[in-house]
Amino acid sequence: MFIPICSPDNRLKDIGTNGLDSFSSIPLTSILEPSVFYPASGLDADPVRILSRSIRSFVCCSYGITRSEFWDEISRIGFRGYKMTFNRDLRREDVVPNGWVPNQLPTLSDGNMSILVNEQARCDLFANWSIWKRDSDGHWFSFLYISGEACAVFQGLYSRLRIIPTVICVIQPGEAFGGNWTNFFEPTGFFCRTVCALGQPPYMLTGGFHGKAFFSKSCWPNYSLVAKPQPTFVPTLFGRNEEIGRNKVLRLWKANK
Repeated sequence: MFIPICSPDNRLKDIGTNGLDSFSSIPLTSILEPSVFYPASGLDADPVRILSRSIRSFVCCSYGITRSEFWDEISRIGFRGYKMTFNRDLRREDVVPNGWVPNQLPTLSDGNMSILVNEQARCDLFANWSIWKRDSDGHWFSFLYISGEACAVFQGLYSRLRIIPTVICVIQPGEAFGGNWTNFFEPTGFFCRTVCALGQPPYMLTGGFHGKAFFSKSCWPNYSLVAKPQPTFVPTLFGRNEEIGRNKVLRLWKANK
């Protein structure tokens, strides 16, 4: 077990079993606390594979994935061994109140504003919430996916509701040629400032294809490497890219007290 088991809100389990009528709002607080937040996730399911024994709610976002790409992945590949027991496409007002705008804004020195403007203009805006259950033992988890820029999504969810994610993921976020406008690894960068304005997340999962030396130290301050076992890559339990996964480095860090 990588981190202690966090008690989930049983309301999510009930919705996965009994559904939610179309007139009822989604329980955002239950979805976010406790949860894993994975920005610039693309269609990567590694945090679910690694952490779903401890945490039952995952929030992913990316401005580079279209609705059709998302649905092709979910319907064709999904999460191996699990069935979708609840699903709802969300509107903007399901996630943030009408008229809401981020109150933390980047400066020109925080990144490439041209990339930010262009990627936001091309972004196929959508959001989807689903609950998945494994038949063999009844294990379940919640999966919220939002197409949008990570700092704005974080502010609209966590900052607005004053909730600190249990785990923050920074995994191959595309800071060089991957289309990300800012560097999530940077400890003084806009993303780190946005997240830590609330307080330091208890755990951080970092990774990518930069090589082991790159991840020998935490990219953000005041985190220490979690004692073994650390996440490792064997043939994946979820999704695809098993061969690529073996070349990927992941490191789990715990906030210093």
